[in-house]
This record gives sequence, C-alpha cells and structure tokens, in this order.
Amino acid sequence: MSKTCEGQLSPSKSATIICNVKESLLDTILKAHEKTLSIGERVDPLKVKQGERERFEKKQREEKARIDAHVKAVKEEAALKLLRQRQAARLALEEMEKSIDVYDSFAIMKDLEMMGVAKCIGHDRVLEGLGLYLKNEFPEDDDDDTLNLTNCEYVSLRGLPFLTSGAACLSYLNLTNGSGVTEALASSLLNLPNLQSIKLNGNVVDHSGLEAIGNCCILLRKLSLNKCRGVTDEGLSFLATKLKELRKLNISRRRKITEISVDNVTRSCTFLTSLKMKSCYLISKEAFTLIGERCQHLKKLDLTDTEVDDAGFVFKQD
Repeated sequence: MSKTCEGQLSPSKSATIICNVKESLLDTILKAHEKTLSIGERVDPLKVKQGERERFEKKQREEKARIDAHVKAVKEEAALKLLRQRQAARLALEEMEKSIDVYDSFAIMKDLEMMGVAKCIGHDRVLEGLGLYLKNEFPEDDDDDTLNLTNCEYVSLRGLPFLTSGAACLSYLNLTNGSGVTEALASSLLNLPNLQSIKLNGNVVDHSGLEAIGNCCILLRKLSLNKCRGVTDEGLSFLATKLKELRKLNISRRRKITEISVDNVTRSCTFLTSLKMKSCYLISKEAFTLIGERCQHLKKLDLTDTEVDDAGFVFKQD
C-alpha cells in the first residue's frame, strides 16, 4: 500500500487491513516455517499450525489493544484542547465586558439633555424622536381581535361566514393570497360591524368585491390591495367615496389604475396618513400634485417605481 493511501486511513483501519492480509497468508507462512525445520526432526504439522495461529491471534489482539489505546488518547487530548479553547474564549469575553462602559438609561437621558434634545421632545419620546425605535412588522397581530387566513386558498367566501358569525368584536381581517374576493364577501362583512382593517394582498378582487367592502365597512381605517388583480379605476373610485374614515391605503402594483383613482381617493379620503402606490405605472405625473394638495395629514407616502418627477412635488397650498 502506498504512503498516500495509508495517509488517508485511520490507524485502526490500517491495522485491520494488515491483520486481514496476514491471516489470509497464514497457510503460506506455516508451510514456509515447516521447511525451515531440520530434516531429521519429527514434528506434527497440525500442532505447528495450531501454535502459529495462537501466536498470531495473540499478537493481533495486542496490536488492536495498542491501537485502541492510541485512539482513545488522541480523543482525550482533542477534548482537552477544545475545553481549554472554550475557557480561553470565556475569559476573553469577560475581560472585554469589563473594558466596555455601559451607560444606564439615566446617563443617556443626561447626555441628550445636554444636547437640548430631551427637553424639546419630552423624555418619553426621545428615542422615537431620534428615529431610534423598533419597528413592528405586523402591528395588527398585536390586536387580540384578529382573524388571519393568509395563504388559506381552500377557505372560500362561502365558508367564511361560519368563521365570522358571532365575531362582532373582530377588528382585523387578513385574507392575503386567498381564493378571491367577490360580492359573496358581503355576507361575512355584515357580521363584523367593528372591522377596522382588511388585508387582501395577492387576491383577485372584482368590482363586486370592492362594492361589498364599501357598503359594509364604512368605518374601515386600513385597507391593503397590494398585488390584487382585478382592481380598476371604477371599483377603487367607488370604494373611496364610501370609506371616508380611511387612514391607510395600499394600492401598490395595480397597473390598471390611473389618475382617475388618485383624484377620487384624494378627494374623498382626506384623512389619509399613509398611502402606498408602488409600481403604479399608468398614473400620470400631474396626478401626484393632488396628493400634496388634498392629503394634509399624510405622514407616509411610497411612490417607488412610479412616473413621479419634480413637478409632482409642486402643489398649491391653501
């Protein structure tokens, strides 16, 4: 066996291979040993063979025990080395913690007061005023009165009324990537007089579905129609005239809507604080001025991948 091959095998495997080779050649070894005996000496070939076999097996056991002891020693040494490395890392971490000055909240407030920040915006809103706060990706999930059926495409609008029946306190309904929204949704919405937020992202929503929402949820404050196929100017304009209390609207990636929708939404939903219109390519540049002129309470506006230009930010103020 070449040195390269031996280097690829563990000591125990190499010893096993050597022992197997010696055992397969045992008869040849015994015959050669018999020829070395003196011609005049009488010997029993069976006894000679048995004796050689016993000596061979004893040597094999001793070799195996030696290899096992060596492997055990190597493993113990590796385990001890790993333990020492972990101890060293732990000590280094402790030393690093000692060298870092950790200010408590009181010290932070003192520093902010010296900069004149805390006094201007109040202690309870310092971090928020600086933009240093944790964003909740799913704010609706904090509300106990929710029904989330995201990706439940086998729940049809015919089965939904059975879920909403007796759930008059429900305030948030999520039907993202569902089986579609049609006028059949009305029978479910009639059971939800306190509904405040609806998310229909990824659904096929026809005009009758938007009519059902407009007629049954006049107190709705949040509506998301992101990636909803079937939404047109006609349906969205009707919806806007009904949802006067709407605060947040997401109509992103609706490539069939035009400035007609913008006109009706900004004219009717004047209390909007958030408007998302990503990838609405058919909306003309001039329509964006209507947002600034009419939506005076707007705090968040997303116009990613639209045709807005500098002129869209120039609007008349009363």
